[in-house]
Amino acid sequence: MLKIALFLVLIAIVSVRQVLSLRKQRLKRETWGYIAIMVLVTIIGSVEIMGIKLPSP
Repeated sequence: MLKIALFLVLIAIVSVRQVLSLRKQRLKRETWGYIAIMVLVTIIGSVEIMGIKLPSP
């Protein structure tokens, strides 16, 4: 559980900095794209940390 919490904190720190930077540059599409990719990365990373096997595409 600690590993997942640390992973989420790390993702949050990186994401906040990046989203603020993209918003400052007024890049709306890139901001939403970044958010979508990071949500997927967060879900997949958390599942992997929990030890659940994901099916291979």
